[in-house]
Amino acid sequence: MQDLLTHSHTLARTLVDERLNHLPPGQALPAALAVIAAGDDQRWTRRTTDIARRLHLPADVALTDLLGHITTWDRDRPKAAATQIAAGQDTRARLTGLTTLRAEERWAPFARQINRALITGYGWPMLSDTLDQADRHGIDVYTVLPALANTQPLDRTAPATDLAYRLIAKTNMPIEAPITRRPSQQRIPPIPTAGHAQRPTRQPNTSLGR
Repeated sequence: MQDLLTHSHTLARTLVDERLNHLPPGQALPAALAVIAAGDDQRWTRRTTDIARRLHLPADVALTDLLGHITTWDRDRPKAAATQIAAGQDTRARLTGLTTLRAEERWAPFARQINRALITGYGWPMLSDTLDQADRHGIDVYTVLPALANTQPLDRTAPATDLAYRLIAKTNMPIEAPITRRPSQQRIPPIPTAGHAQRPTRQPNTSLGR
């Protein structure tokens, strides 16, 4: 296992992705950095910067935290490798436990890396259900979804709904449940005539933090 940690770039990338995709940011950062510290020192900065970007953290914060993990690894490599082996058991338990989580909980760490606004709007339940369906149909959502989000800016008022429809349109996957229509597809009520003007109502703030 120690040899795999220090020499397999593919394994390290897989372990980092698992931690970032299934743990909240506060737990994902140290868990991922422990894997990076055990790997090729020529890749430390690039991989740590990438982790910081995915977790929406300053790169210097992640690089500073990495130093502690490097020190731990260099001080006692057998002990550090044993810690990572034990972490593997946590990974298996975590992957098993994913089946008991609601879709909104299961996909939140992954969606947060793409755009934090995805999990805060009303469209998040729809997107998380769509991700569940896509995953069941064998679609590599971890690759497809970030690419779709980067094709053009997401709708600022409903980013999760926008991305869900992009995923459906791109993959042509079967729809297992009714999908709510886009706001633009809803029937527009008739414009009131003179003498029947409606009183203006306050509009909700849909700027999502602008």
